[in-house]
Amino acid sequence: MQKFSVLNLPVGVFKIDRNKRMNYVNKYFSQISGYTQEKLLGEHWLDAIHKEDAHTFISALTESLRINGPCKFEFRFLHPEKNDIWVICSIVPEKNDNMNYIGTITDITDLKNTQADFQKLARFDPLTQLPNRYLFEDILLKSLTRAKRNKNTLAIFYIDLDYFKNVNDFFGHGIGDMLLKEVGNRLKKSVRFADLIVRLGGDEFAIILEDTHSISVINQAAERILEDFQKPFIIDEHEIISTLSIGISVYPDEETNTESIVQHADQALYQAKESGRNCYKYYNKSMQQQLERYMLIVKHLRNAIAEDQFELFYQPKIDARTNQLTGIEALLRWNNSLVNASPAEFVTIAEEAGMMVELGDWVIRSALKQYKKWCDDAPAMKDVSISVNISTSQLNNSGIIDTVSHVLKETDIPTHKILFELTETAVMKKTLDSKSILQIFLSELGIGISIDDFGTGYSSLTYLKQLPVKELKIDKSFIDDIGKNKSNEAIIKAIINLAKTLDLQVTAEGVNTRQQLDFLIENECYIIQGFYFSEPLSRNEMAKYIASMFIVKT
Repeated sequence: MQKFSVLNLPVGVFKIDRNKRMNYVNKYFSQISGYTQEKLLGEHWLDAIHKEDAHTFISALTESLRINGPCKFEFRFLHPEKNDIWVICSIVPEKNDNMNYIGTITDITDLKNTQADFQKLARFDPLTQLPNRYLFEDILLKSLTRAKRNKNTLAIFYIDLDYFKNVNDFFGHGIGDMLLKEVGNRLKKSVRFADLIVRLGGDEFAIILEDTHSISVINQAAERILEDFQKPFIIDEHEIISTLSIGISVYPDEETNTESIVQHADQALYQAKESGRNCYKYYNKSMQQQLERYMLIVKHLRNAIAEDQFELFYQPKIDARTNQLTGIEALLRWNNSLVNASPAEFVTIAEEAGMMVELGDWVIRSALKQYKKWCDDAPAMKDVSISVNISTSQLNNSGIIDTVSHVLKETDIPTHKILFELTETAVMKKTLDSKSILQIFLSELGIGISIDDFGTGYSSLTYLKQLPVKELKIDKSFIDDIGKNKSNEAIIKAIINLAKTLDLQVTAEGVNTRQQLDFLIENECYIIQGFYFSEPLSRNEMAKYIASMFIVKT
C-alpha cells in the first residue's frame, strides 16, 4: 500500500505551537503564501496576516480551543511580491496537545475578486462607472443622517437629458451610450469633488450636494451645470447638443426622509420639463397638490367611459356674410362633480396617462353618429361640416384608421364634410411626412385637417403642404387682443393672407364682441366661432339650433 503524506496534499498544511509560531508547513502552503518554507518556520504567524484580519485569526483559535474542534474562517495573507492573497482556513487543536494547532489553507483570491466584481456590478453602473440607484439610496440615507445631525443643508438634483430619445432614434443606441458616458464625465467636472453623481437609469442622473449652506450656492451649482451643457458633445465625429432639465429638493426645507426628498425632486423635474426644459425648478408644496389633483383625475378617468360620464357639446361656425351655419365643432365635456375638471385639464392628463386613444375613439364615434342623425333630419345639413378634435396619442396609434373606417361604413357620411382638428403643436410633434400612413389614409378618404390654435406653435409651415389641411383657425389669444394689441392684429392679418394664398378656409375662434367681428370682416375672415353667435350647446340644444336654421323633418 502506498503511504499517504500531507506533503503531497493540494492544499496548504501548517502547524503552529502554543506561541503561535510556525513549526511545520508543506510546499503548497509556501506556494500560496509566497514565502519559502525556511522563511516561514519559526516565524510568528501574525506577522504574515493582514493587520485588519489578525483579530479574526485570534478569535478563531480561541473558539477552536473552546469547542475542541475545527473552526473555519477567511483572512488575507501579506504576499511578499504581489497583492494580498485571500485564503479560507480551517484550524483544529491537536489531539495530543491542546495548545498546538494544525490546519489547512486554500487560495480563494479569484473567488473574492469575482465576488467584488459582482458587488460592483450591483452598486455601480457598468456604462458610466457611476454609482447606481441602489448605492444612491444607501449614500443618500447616510448623507441625510449627517445633515440632520449636523443641522446642515442637503440638496438633491434629479436630472434628465432633454430629447435623449431623439439621439437614439437618429444616431442609434451605440452613439446614445457614448453620449451617456460623456454626460457622466461632464457632470463630474461641473460639480464639487465632494458632490456625488449617480446614474439612476436610462438618461436619468442624480446629484447629492451636502453642506450647501444657502440657496444661492445651490442656484450657482444648477446654473453652472446648465451652462456647461450648452456646449456640444463630439461623439464619433457627430456634434450633439444635449441640454438638461433639473428638479431640486432641499433638506431641511420640507423633506424628512430619503423617499420624500427623491420624490419631490422628481416632481420638480417634471415642472422643469413642463416649463420648456433646459432649466431647473425647485420643489414646492403646490407641486404636491398638483400631483394629488393629477392622481385624483386619473383615478376617476379609468371608469368614466364605462359609466357614461362623458358628453359632447357642439359649437356652431357661422358665415358672418350670411349668418348661416357652415360648420359644427364637437367639444368634449366630463360630467363628474367630484373632480370638476375643465376639458383643458382632463384632456391633458388623459393624454399623459395613456387614456386618450380610447377616449378619442369614443369622441369620433359619438360625434359622427350624431352628425349623421342631424343630416338625416335636415337635408340642408349636407352643406355643414363636422369638426372632431384629435389628440397626439391618436396620431401615434394606427387604431384611429380602424375606428374611422368602421364609423364611415356604418354611417355613410360624406367624408369631404369631416374635419379632424389638430393643434399646431400636436402636428409638429408627430412630424408627419409624405410617407405617413395617416396622411395617405386621410387624403384618399377626402377627410380634411383643421389646424387649431394656429400661430401659437412652431414656426415651420412645411406641414401645410405635407398634410391635407383645409382650415386654419386663428387662436383665441389673438382675437382677445383685437383693439388692444397692434402686433397681434398684424399676426391675424398675416394668417388670413396666408390662408387666402394657400386657398384654405380661415376661421376665427373665441369671437365674443362686435368690435372683434367687425375687424375680422374688414380683413376678409368670415367664418366665425364664438359666444357672439353661440356658446357650445348640448346635443338637444344643438338640435333646436339646427331646426331654427333649416326646415327639419317631422
